Amino acid sequence: MIEIHAEFPPEELMKMVASGKRAIPRALQLMATEVWGNIGREAPTNEGRLAGSFELFKIDELTWRIATAVEYASYVHEGTPPHEIVPLHAQALFWEGAEHPVKRVNHPGTQPNPFIDRAIESAGLRSEEFARMAIEEMT
Repeated sequence: MIEIHAEFPPEELMKMVASGKRAIPRALQLMATEVWGNIGREAPTNEGRLAGSFELFKIDELTWRIATAVEYASYVHEGTPPHEIVPLHAQALFWEGAEHPVKRVNHPGTQPNPFIDRAIESAGLRSEEFARMAIEEMT
């Protein structure tokens, strides 16, 4: 059996605890910023609207939110089941390459592209690094 013992003066121990408490919010900030950047890199880009739409918000010391106003973001991430497409403001649908206008189209659905999951997973690989960085900043 190995026993390791350390003694710290109470005031030194209190300083270490205070530094640790300050380091936690900073580590979370580093992690949130990394996830936010990763989402921008992982999001599929056609015109770049989705990738550039995510915003990072600080809710409180321990809570960060990443959000987008792009309405189709969840469809890209989660995919869609097969569904019917009908015109909303016209009598028929028409697109480049179609032989003629049609009243409805059966869409086969889309495969999920879990780009947010990949962004979180990638940032998670650096969590210990963020903790070390935050602790070093506090000392």
